[in-house]
Amino acid sequence: MTLYETLAVNAKKYSEFTALSYFGNKIKYAELFELTEGFASSLYNLGIRRKDSVAVLLPNTPELMVSIYASNKIGARVVLLNPKSPAEELVKELSMTKAKVLIFSTIAKKNVYDAIKSDERLSSLKLIYADILKGLPAMFKVFCLKKLLPPGEIRKIKKIKGNADCISFSQSVGDVPVCDDDKEEAVVIFSGGTSGEIKAIVHTSEALNNSARSCAYVVKDYRANLRILAILPAFHIFGLTVAIHFPIYSGGECILVPFFHMGTIAKIVASDCPHILPGVPTIFSRICESKAIARYEKKRKINVENFIWAICGGDYLTRELRVKFNDFIRRNGGNGYISMGYGMSECCPMAVSGPKDDEEGCVGNIFNGCKISIHDKDTGALLKDGESGEIYLHSDYLMKKYFCEDGNELVPMEDENGMYIKTGDIGHMYGDRLFYEYRMRRIIKVSGNTIFAGSIEKVIESMDMVKECHVVGVKHKSRGYSSFAYVVLKNDCSEDKACEEIMKICRKELIPYAIPVELCFVNGEDVDRTALGKIAYGILEKKAEKYMNDKV
Repeated sequence: MTLYETLAVNAKKYSEFTALSYFGNKIKYAELFELTEGFASSLYNLGIRRKDSVAVLLPNTPELMVSIYASNKIGARVVLLNPKSPAEELVKELSMTKAKVLIFSTIAKKNVYDAIKSDERLSSLKLIYADILKGLPAMFKVFCLKKLLPPGEIRKIKKIKGNADCISFSQSVGDVPVCDDDKEEAVVIFSGGTSGEIKAIVHTSEALNNSARSCAYVVKDYRANLRILAILPAFHIFGLTVAIHFPIYSGGECILVPFFHMGTIAKIVASDCPHILPGVPTIFSRICESKAIARYEKKRKINVENFIWAICGGDYLTRELRVKFNDFIRRNGGNGYISMGYGMSECCPMAVSGPKDDEEGCVGNIFNGCKISIHDKDTGALLKDGESGEIYLHSDYLMKKYFCEDGNELVPMEDENGMYIKTGDIGHMYGDRLFYEYRMRRIIKVSGNTIFAGSIEKVIESMDMVKECHVVGVKHKSRGYSSFAYVVLKNDCSEDKACEEIMKICRKELIPYAIPVELCFVNGEDVDRTALGKIAYGILEKKAEKYMNDKV
């Protein structure tokens, strides 16, 4: 079945069940299906056809959900974009996917305006503006209007595009041919962006449904009507598979939260905690340390009776955080627990630990539908239990392909067991349990988001005043990790001026969480290197950590 067909089946089966919950507004399955039908007609009337690309630049709102399933009905592939992407990144991603329509909202108006103004490749792009302010509480409206939106941007966009090419998000009536091929390209997500080498990863409806099926297989007390928190964004594969599509696949309730706001999370957790909480370590750490949660707890108003499971992905779940979160649940009368999962943009999730998996590095048992083997990273030879090597993955919900800025397309490899990929991660197996050790690629995890150090270096080194730049990860109080940049300047530039100019270009060209938390100016001779002359990143990381600790 396609994503749309999954919704259609459940709209009949669970018509009166709540599909979406959005700040107290409950949308039943029958209503969600009706909204999807109407918007599919709008897209079709706008000229969208099978295999076209529909770009979606929305946070977790009902409009996002409708856009995904309506596009899938037609057979168009949905390109899920980060609403905070800068204009330069939007231009690249929209051009790479040949998007015909961009659906955007209040928080992205300025970046959309800057993108379409700056590149003629987007001249034929049709725009659909979704006014997400109408469903938001007052405090979020103020946040969107004052902090994220310079006034008048929508008028500027209409002036450039012409009113006919910038319409409002709405439903219309009309017959739409239904695409029933679940092996066609359904969703595109990006890995990297300006924080890494851009790679568009393509998934099919079949793969996403198989992923949801595997989630249902491992959930304790699985049933329809499960309430699942969707605070992870849809452009993040973990958010798309577990928080967004899994509840719709299973007849559950998707609780949409468009922005991370601890007061809102506290209220949701305290009033009637969802059955399942997918998240990254930053989210669970904030819950444990939240003053708002503490106030509810002091008044004995925490309700975690229905809570089953918190699935932590995107970064490593420390034993300390696991114990702290489980203690929070226990002392408030709950029996659920938190565990760590493992996945990647090409296939998610792949493994998840249980309540008794407490061994260091264990990311749990392999999911149904996945097969993992460990191979020597140099020769490719199959290794035995306990031997460390590169993780290879076979799965029936593996990506279909990915393509890069240069147009090159890469598909998974194939052997006697089917399609597989080399993950680039190092680990080992004991039976069906996977132990993750480290990534072969030099990346930094910021609040669960993948940041490629090399691309940050490329941005900074593009400046005439910079001779060298070396970026490492450093521990960060709220984000888990952040980027830290060592910068070697040319002789004729002052550090104060350089700092100002470097941060200016970083804010322009990088995703906010990729911007270095600190710039450290050094001489080229002071950059630590190995005996072979390579940069000693391990030493630089330790020095960065000491630098930050001394600064505090």
